[in-house]
Amino acid sequence: MLNDEKLIKQCVEGNEKAQKALYEKYSAAMMGVCYRYAKNRTDAEDILQEAFIKVFTSIHQFRNEGSFEGWIKRVTVTTALNYMNRNKQIRESLTIEAMAYEVPQQAEEASIKLNGKDLMDCIQSLPDGFKAVLNLFAIEGFSHREIAGMLDISESTSRSQYTRAKALLAMRILEQNKILVPIPKTI
Repeated sequence: MLNDEKLIKQCVEGNEKAQKALYEKYSAAMMGVCYRYAKNRTDAEDILQEAFIKVFTSIHQFRNEGSFEGWIKRVTVTTALNYMNRNKQIRESLTIEAMAYEVPQQAEEASIKLNGKDLMDCIQSLPDGFKAVLNLFAIEGFSHREIAGMLDISESTSRSQYTRAKALLAMRILEQNKILVPIPKTI
């Protein structure tokens, strides 16, 4: 298998075999990224396809500053956010009635056991805006300032959405484990 540098060079030249090799090398990891932002597998596949089209059309802009996988991931995250914005998923979710979620005491005391699929299901069940901010901050490592710019929201909205996302996720995890959860209060 070719190293990234050779793959990039050949992809810039339009070599279809190199494009296929690059796709095969990174598509599974990027599908995981897409799925974290998408409502379902079909949307994730659409995002992945769109992301790789962008990767191949802009690969000549990669300047070997940082890892190539990190560059592809950033293109994929941006594509996922654009997809959600086009479909008004984030904006509608961020403007829903604010909920004050308090993490129940049981969350701290319970021995919670979840497998990876159950945890992903809990994350997938979050409103899209909560899910986007949670992924961008906790998983992708963006700052609230960067998230605010990406989602066209204020920094304080990003912080509050992240706090609410964590609380709601904790509640969903407790529900998954059949632990009683109090009903959230509206503000």
